[in-house]
Amino acid sequence: MHTCPSDARECPVNHSDPSGDTPIPVSRNMSWKDIIRPPQVAALPVDARTGFPIFFLMQPPPGRVLDFKLYNPIHKLRCGLERLCMVCGQPLPYWLWFLGGEADLDNGVCGDPPLHWDCANYSVQVCPFLTSTRLEFASGRGAVPAQPHTAGGRDRSRPRPDTVVLGKTRGYTLARHGAILSFVLRPLALRLSHPCDGSALGPEPRQER
Repeated sequence: MHTCPSDARECPVNHSDPSGDTPIPVSRNMSWKDIIRPPQVAALPVDARTGFPIFFLMQPPPGRVLDFKLYNPIHKLRCGLERLCMVCGQPLPYWLWFLGGEADLDNGVCGDPPLHWDCANYSVQVCPFLTSTRLEFASGRGAVPAQPHTAGGRDRSRPRPDTVVLGKTRGYTLARHGAILSFVLRPLALRLSHPCDGSALGPEPRQER
């Protein structure tokens, strides 16, 4: 039987896996450059200054300067209308994932577009807002600044969460509250919590139709 070390964050076992035996990388001693990019993420343009992939949602409009703290509202709308992944910009399958805080998923409303499982897996390992300071660039020494976190010009600075929640659903509807576009989720088929410690998600959970 597997026994966790005294500090559960040091445990290399993915506890979301029923067997408890699936190893996951621990990012404490890793740079973001060591994280394997899914093919669709590897195909993205990269920031010339840092080498960091520019997620579809953050790609600036023509003539605008890249700012990793801002999203492109046109790309966000395209994600919603065309069922595109916010990370890679590619079409999503029948089942899709949303990544957000506990309140977001509990209320069934997310501010960020959906994404592929593989893209979510990459994001939770490299996104400064979702990783602990154990990752090299999350403490300000690498690709992008950890704070403040903004989107579309609206300040969203807040403490880094302890956990992030992933929800699996068939679809959503779009809703606007002033200038803010939100995604209203259909009932979740799966809801998973994951620590914001830079660790990988592991294999995508299967969903019975």
